[in-house]
This record gives sequence, C-alpha cells and structure tokens, in this order.
Amino acid sequence: MDEGQLDVVEHDVIAVLKKVAKNQDELSRDSDWTKEIKNGLIELGHRHGFKAYASSCEGSDGGEWLFDVCWLQLENKHIRRVPLILESEWNKAMKGLMDDFPKLVIAKAEHRVMVFQADNEGTMREALEEFHDEIEGNPMTLPEDRYLFACWDINKKEFCFTTRRDLPPVSRTPSP
Repeated sequence: MDEGQLDVVEHDVIAVLKKVAKNQDELSRDSDWTKEIKNGLIELGHRHGFKAYASSCEGSDGGEWLFDVCWLQLENKHIRRVPLILESEWNKAMKGLMDDFPKLVIAKAEHRVMVFQADNEGTMREALEEFHDEIEGNPMTLPEDRYLFACWDINKKEFCFTTRRDLPPVSRTPSP
C-alpha cells in the first residue's frame, strides 16, 4: 500500500486499528474487537469535529446509525456530510462478508472502511477480489470513491491494510 496516497482520516483510522491490535491479548472474542474498534473510531470522529455514532459505545452521539460506525457533520439538525462509515465482519465466510460490504458500496460517504479477518493471505485476497467486483460492478461507483480495507491476518496476528487504489484488476477466466 502506498501510504503517500492516504489522506489524514485514513492515516488516523489505521493508527486506531494498530492501537487496538496492540491489545490483542486482551481481546478474546470478536465482540471485544468490535467494541474496541468502535470506541477508538468514535473518539477519532470527535477529534475530527464530527458527530460519531455506534451502538454500545461510550461517547457515541447516539446508537448505531445504518453502519457499525458512522461520522456525520450536522447543520441545524440536517446532515451535510458523511465523512466516514465503517462495517466490521468477523465471520470469515464470504457470505457473511458480502452481507455487510454492499452497504458500503451503495452509501454516499467520503471514506468507507471495511474491517474483516482471514486465515491467511490467500483468503484475504479472495475477499478483496469479491469486494473489488462489488465496487467496480456497481453503476453508482465513482472514480473518486475511497475505500480502506483492514484485514486481521489470524496467522500473522496483524492488520493488513489495502485501499481501493491498491486492488489489482481482477482477471478471471470465464467459465466455458
């Protein structure tokens, strides 16, 4: 991933996720990971001056609002910007991932973040290929749409980060 292509929000999100990963020994369940990630991103959203929403989080400006995490800029109670949305899915099955990911594709937001896990680099690549197909196959996708993918590699015990710009074109051989 070319970190020079990341903007401030993407750098900050990566820093939050790396901080959560440092506490991995204390996070025994998927729900523990989700809670820590959401708490970190609620705090980050506030530091950036936005209202930040997520369920069951201290400091959240309200419950879950369409996504696991959502930042909003409001003006006279009207939404003026959606700076960030995030979905996390710890189920490694592709069906579980693809139940959540399309919500990011159809939403209008400045940053879309998908957090997931994979057993190894091969299964991570498969998920990224599915995400790529979903993004590029959607007629509402714009060239400037920003995606950050954070995959927890179970074997390496670290997050691997990828952006939409880093996804190679998927070349699949058509079925006969």
